[in-house]
Amino acid sequence: MTGRSWGGCIEVLQWILTAGRFPTDPAVVDGGVLLLEASDEVIPAQEFGWILRSLGERGLLAAASAVLVGRPPVSTSDKHRSAAQRSAHRAEQRSSPGLGTR
Repeated sequence: MTGRSWGGCIEVLQWILTAGRFPTDPAVVDGGVLLLEASDEVIPAQEFGWILRSLGERGLLAAASAVLVGRPPVSTSDKHRSAAQRSAHRAEQRSSPGLGTR
């Protein structure tokens, strides 16, 4: 897959879109590769899915030729989870509404 890459931290993309700092025409990313990752905050899988759904509703997912989602953080420096909790969070995020396969 080749194409212009765009994206980054999904929470920041949400802020940019909310603030109206992104072009309204999804054609600006046509054929690109969307790169998504969560920040160091451990956000609920459902919230990640909602943001992804918003990207889809704006036509940005359809405009992308590929979407690459980074492995979600499951612990922070002050909140350590067990291996089972980390695995469960990753599974929950993968199965979150809006994260279907393309």
